[in-house]
Amino acid sequence: MPRPRRVKGGIRLDSLDTEFPGAWWARRWLDAVLRPFDDATRREGLEYAARGQTRRLDIEPARVSGAVQGVRQRPYEPRASFRPLDHEQWELVTEVLLNQAVFAAKLLTNELPVEIDAALTQRGVTVFPDADDDPAWECECPAPNGRCVHAACLAFLVAERLAAEPFLLFTLRGMRTDDLLASLRQHRLRAGAPAAGGALVYTPSVPALDNADPGPVLPAAGAYWSLGSDLDAIDLPVEPPSASHPLLRRLGASPFTSSTFPMVGLLATCYDVISASVLRPIAGDAEPSAPPTADPGSSAQAAEPDHPEPGSPAMGPGPERV
Repeated sequence: MPRPRRVKGGIRLDSLDTEFPGAWWARRWLDAVLRPFDDATRREGLEYAARGQTRRLDIEPARVSGAVQGVRQRPYEPRASFRPLDHEQWELVTEVLLNQAVFAAKLLTNELPVEIDAALTQRGVTVFPDADDDPAWECECPAPNGRCVHAACLAFLVAERLAAEPFLLFTLRGMRTDDLLASLRQHRLRAGAPAAGGALVYTPSVPALDNADPGPVLPAAGAYWSLGSDLDAIDLPVEPPSASHPLLRRLGASPFTSSTFPMVGLLATCYDVISASVLRPIAGDAEPSAPPTADPGSSAQAAEPDHPEPGSPAMGPGPERV
């Protein structure tokens, strides 16, 4: 048979070991995808993948496509459509990942524990192809049902990607990695558990406004900067925080180490002045007289002695100068 046209700089396998040591999920996925292919097609597809005959490889939700150079001048474009999970099945996937925090932690280190597959299977969900028509292959070549060397070539390349990125298993079932992680964070927040990267401190919710129809964008553009009549309906209590300067405490030490004014104390003073100007009208207090002008050579802590000194345990290690 004629040899395929050579491709310069094509996508090729990093290793010919299709057993994928340490990545059982990639081997299982490849075995399931190639089950309907005959041995000769598998061998030739592997040769294509090893020679770098692939010009393009795209992995999208529930879809794989690419351009594989064969014997003709124009490359073939095989593609596979995977059966996506429905909403209820994604809820089960999310539940499994949340119930065992180690599962998500392992995935983030590019490892798929066998226990995940067992837990999903018990709930009737699988992320692996489980039928001869899943995925459904298509190609421009005359091979029946799209099960050709070009499709097999893509399958080997995708399996190698899966070995390094197991989250792609979920992408092939219809949900991108970022969307799945965002779903996990939202479920944690609703359950009251801390999410990775920190939880929301306050989420204002006004049912009457949350469900309101925002209307067309362009007619409302002229009133974009106006407050509107519904502002008073927002439940956003204005009161001093229970802990002093919580944001500064959370941020910790400043990266600026050599300057005139201590940064933490200066920001703390600014926050106090702004907070007081907002809280004073609410409490009905009189407007205070203007404070005396500070000596440019003095620090913000000297004007506000109740602020923690830079380097104190409350504000993090010093020095703090900007």
